[in-house]
Amino acid sequence: MVTDRLKQETLPLHQQLEKWMVQEIKSMQSIDQYINLLQSFYGFYQPLESNMLPMVEEVVPDLAERRKSTLLQQDIDTLQPVKTSIPLCTQLPAITNTAAALGAMYVFEGSTLGGAIIAKMVKGKIAGLPDNTLQFFKGYGTQTMEKWERFKQYTNGFIASDEQSTALINGANDTFSLFYQWLKNNQTDTTNE
Repeated sequence: MVTDRLKQETLPLHQQLEKWMVQEIKSMQSIDQYINLLQSFYGFYQPLESNMLPMVEEVVPDLAERRKSTLLQQDIDTLQPVKTSIPLCTQLPAITNTAAALGAMYVFEGSTLGGAIIAKMVKGKIAGLPDNTLQFFKGYGTQTMEKWERFKQYTNGFIASDEQSTALINGANDTFSLFYQWLKNNQTDTTNE
């Protein structure tokens, strides 16, 4: 299946991003740092979702339930009721076809698998953090695995050629790489706060 190949060929960039994320959370000491992390995620997710979601409407029928930027916005609004401008990333993966869009979406959907662990880590680092500010990381809750398997089925059912497989893998790798760069460039140094 193409999603097995996708997992293997994106592993180095996936691990790089995951390692950075764990280090960032381990050094987190305040709600402001958590807000900064959520805003950095939103700054990448929102514009990329705007680009990629219209391209996968025909392939992913439960798309409305999979919008991640909405959950990020809810968490941010709960923690910071006074609206502030959130910088949006302009250096996004080139999403020019459905296969590349599915590759980018693979990164976002895959992030829900570790989300519960991240939510627990964040909750452990920041005393008194309300549960309703972890909606993004809690993702689909008890339906996470089911939603992940369904997304893989959609992707495996759509990809039918080597050209599409290449676009899928490139879309995912570009997303991992650019997301990592965006996060690194937009997080404050938490060790000095």
